[in-house]
Amino acid sequence: MSRKEKNKQGMYQRKRNQKKFYEERIKREAEKEKEAGRSANAAQNGFGRISERPQDACNRLKKWSEDHSFLLTVGSLILIVSLFIATAMSSCSVMMQGGTNIVLDTSYTADEDEMRLVEEAYAAKEAALSGKIAGIREAYPGYDEYKISSDEIGHNPYELMSFLTVIYENFTYEQVKEKLEEIFQSQYELVLAPREYTAQKEDEEPHAVHVLEARLVNHGLTEILLNEHLSEDQMGRYQVLMATYGNYPDLFADNIYAVSARDVLRYDIPGEALTDERFARMITEAEKYLGYPYVWGGASPSTSFDCSGFVSWVINHCGNGWNYGRLTAEGLRKVCDIIPASEAKPGDLVFFQGTYATSGASHVAIYVGDGMMLHAGNPIQYASMETNYWRAHFYCFGRLR
Repeated sequence: MSRKEKNKQGMYQRKRNQKKFYEERIKREAEKEKEAGRSANAAQNGFGRISERPQDACNRLKKWSEDHSFLLTVGSLILIVSLFIATAMSSCSVMMQGGTNIVLDTSYTADEDEMRLVEEAYAAKEAALSGKIAGIREAYPGYDEYKISSDEIGHNPYELMSFLTVIYENFTYEQVKEKLEEIFQSQYELVLAPREYTAQKEDEEPHAVHVLEARLVNHGLTEILLNEHLSEDQMGRYQVLMATYGNYPDLFADNIYAVSARDVLRYDIPGEALTDERFARMITEAEKYLGYPYVWGGASPSTSFDCSGFVSWVINHCGNGWNYGRLTAEGLRKVCDIIPASEAKPGDLVFFQGTYATSGASHVAIYVGDGMMLHAGNPIQYASMETNYWRAHFYCFGRLR
């Protein structure tokens, strides 16, 4: 038998099977209908007398409804309107409450003037500390040598306001001034370590040299605040306030560690600049850390960076043969040859002063050309030097030796 004949025979068989299936189905349906009919007759015979009473009641109810149709209509309308108003009131209440909670959860609740007063008070403490570091020689006379080192002095005001909001809500300066002192003492640690060693010059007797080592450590507000044992809800609120700047994005716009609206994570460096192998190695290393958060005193990828920690790490690890260790912004300036702005090129360092209370350079970045720099803002990112803020605080360009 050919394949065509087999297919034809199979088609006929499928049709016969389908016909048989439908015939049996029709037969089963007919049996069900007969059974349902017998059950209905039995029910009617058994409960006929009882069913008459509900029928009479239904007829009476129908007649009353026809006679009082106007009252039923008005009553139905009143019921519908009442339900609508109650539902709307409930929904609006929930919406208003939810909207209010959203605004409160993302906003600072203290008065703007009070927040500025708190920030000024904290900055004044830092300015006094900077003066104390500068006056160590006068405050501790009699030593032959002084070795003074200091982390950068400063803070992100939004961290401070977010924390105080979570703890105190609508705070005033008078309410939190004792807490400010407590935070300040935790953030900064001045370590004084006097020591001596024996020195001897040619044709002289050995003699003791008295040295005072002074080291200011900035533990950073972030670590301090996170150790305040905030609850899970408080920590969540703190993170939201930091993300929204408390809905006051311009409150501390003149602070480089607060808001840097012109900073960008992506910037296309001109190709001609990358032909300089020294600069290309620097920028390759530096771009690994784009988006890393600003951390006071940070000097490695494991801790993240502050401005001088970031630049120190890049120049020490980019493969250009530099090894300057961990320096401050002013320390980096001192190991550079100062050059005029007209001669600056990608790979040079750019320094700023007065960005917080310290003498000399207070901020450092890597210059990438065309008025742009790569620096540890908040987070590490590119930024334009042509803004009014950076112009006002520009100090000098330096070229590593």
